[in-house]
Amino acid sequence: MKNISGIRKKHGYASVNIIIPVLLIFATIISCSVQAAVGPSLKATTVKPGRSGYILPNSDIEYLEEEDLKDLTAAELRVARNEIYARRGRKFKDKDLQEYFNARSWYNGRFSPDKFDEAGLLNVYEKANVSLIKQCENAKTQELEFSEYIFANSDSRYLKEADLEGLSARSLRIARNEIYARRGRLFKDKDLQAYFDSCSWYDGRIKPEKFDSQVFNKYESKNISFIRKWENSLGKKASSKDYILPDSDKEYLTFDDVCNLSTKTIWLAKNEIYARHGRLFKNEELQTYFDNCSWYKGKIKPAKFDAAEILNKYEKANVAFLKSWEGDSETEDTSSPDDMYYDPEEIRDMVWAYYVDLYEDGEAPDTLEMDEFSYDEKYVYVSLCYSSGEDDWTEANYYSVNRYTGIGKGKWDEIIDFNPWA
Repeated sequence: MKNISGIRKKHGYASVNIIIPVLLIFATIISCSVQAAVGPSLKATTVKPGRSGYILPNSDIEYLEEEDLKDLTAAELRVARNEIYARRGRKFKDKDLQEYFNARSWYNGRFSPDKFDEAGLLNVYEKANVSLIKQCENAKTQELEFSEYIFANSDSRYLKEADLEGLSARSLRIARNEIYARRGRLFKDKDLQAYFDSCSWYDGRIKPEKFDSQVFNKYESKNISFIRKWENSLGKKASSKDYILPDSDKEYLTFDDVCNLSTKTIWLAKNEIYARHGRLFKNEELQTYFDNCSWYKGKIKPAKFDAAEILNKYEKANVAFLKSWEGDSETEDTSSPDDMYYDPEEIRDMVWAYYVDLYEDGEAPDTLEMDEFSYDEKYVYVSLCYSSGEDDWTEANYYSVNRYTGIGKGKWDEIIDFNPWA
């Protein structure tokens, strides 16, 4: 800060009090360095003052310069401007500001806003500094607001394809709805409402059922329609590159489909089966991943997602298959793992049928018997006995079958692959 009161006194210029502040303000308008604010909130309660309890402790005795303000956020500038009034005992209608200054030890609010005589109470430094801070505050607030829009000028120009290319489905949805939000519309969708509540420019006040689309100008109306068409087109164009395993909902996966995939990719592939049906995810990494997929429309909470009812036979089998390859390195995110198990008794019956099919006539010989049947969390154990009536000897065939994959191994390393949903 630079104290020029000595210069004014020495030369005795009556007009310097006015000229210098004006020059400073003019210079600031041209060259004030604007930095991005630290966050969307302009609330005073988010600001922390210095050790003195002030943002700018000498704003009542020195003229401020560009260097004094360039590192302050929009929120801090707002507080710094109002602390000039607060130092003189002004109260505030804004509850946020009043709460902030009530917490300062130096504050003694005694003038109501309508009784506060700004011209009579503020000195020459304070008047000039209020004006200077306001200029920089407006500039930073505008930049903050601009940076919070996906399309800050969607109300004043027609959007083009080049503007929308590369945007995710979620970003397009927000871009379309920010046109409504700019006009003060509230949203039933909690995700949208939370998003716009975090934007400093948003002033939601009109309920959805009370909102009149007639308020839109020609650019807004056209852009809403244009973005919506692009969203629909993007959904139709969702190609195989958006999926890890694009056919996991209509074909049974095989070894060749997954043998070259990493454990993490398999984890994502398993969950994309759920995501394809609109499942939301508690795991933030998963949710972020699918939010960036053009085809994804998350709408069902994990607790409400009924895999047994929603998934088809291919998907159920493929979830189980991928889970067996996934290992334990990633956090599971299935709604009900038991839904993905092959039923032990069903496997037992399939083993029986498999063995019977080994006979040419497809019928079980009278001497074929189920010897043992048991299971644990992962495997089903089955042994079948075939007795020879002539020589009175018994042979046992043993099978251990993976409950997740349906793949079993016999006594002589015989591989069997069951699919109960085929």
